[in-house]
Amino acid sequence: MKRITSALLLLISSFSFAQTYTLSADTFSVTVPFTDVQTDQFYVLGVDAELTNTTPDTVASNWIRNVQYLTSGWTTSLCDPEACWGDATNTENFNFLPNATSPVIVDFKPNQLSGYGVVKVTFRKQGNNFDNVEGTFIGRVDPGSGVSSVEKLQDIKLFPNPAKDKLIIATTTSMLPVSIEVFDVLGKKINATINKDGDNIFSVDVVNLKGGFYFLRMKLKNGSIVTRQFTKD
Repeated sequence: MKRITSALLLLISSFSFAQTYTLSADTFSVTVPFTDVQTDQFYVLGVDAELTNTTPDTVASNWIRNVQYLTSGWTTSLCDPEACWGDATNTENFNFLPNATSPVIVDFKPNQLSGYGVVKVTFRKQGNNFDNVEGTFIGRVDPGSGVSSVEKLQDIKLFPNPAKDKLIIATTTSMLPVSIEVFDVLGKKINATINKDGDNIFSVDVVNLKGGFYFLRMKLKNGSIVTRQFTKD
């Protein structure tokens, strides 16, 4: 079985009380011929992260998996500190031992297909929705460049870039935009169709754009403005 693994760094939002959990990991990508994916039915993109109980108590915990997008034919699985679960299970309880650090695994199985998947996982204390940590994970297989990658989202991610038909925008919850606009290199606003495909994922129809450089202007829910550049192939 071929596997791409990594460990990611997740920044945790501050609350007025101590958080029970931390989740760590790194971004990792590798370039492989797309033919390798097509001929290997066991090809897996996997993220190995570490979940830590920062308290001296056994914590009754659970996790919720929100599949933001998954290319048709792809499957995904998740391993918590106690067991592994396939596509059919999107929430489960587990007991987290005192001061324990345990691996948690988010896998994407492309099943010989190019495409991508975006999965958000939240680990939380049972009965307390505010004591939690979350991570949004992206797996991607690009038939054009041969890039296979898996990562924990840090802020805002655009892919594929260059884009041919559709540009995907994935964001963390803290960087969620309330408006998205497209501009050309001269600063002219472009009329483009923008869809919200999931809680943390948007898409821009770029099929009718001329080849070249463009900019996204995104106003975030906290009022700040961010820009990102992309290329139309």
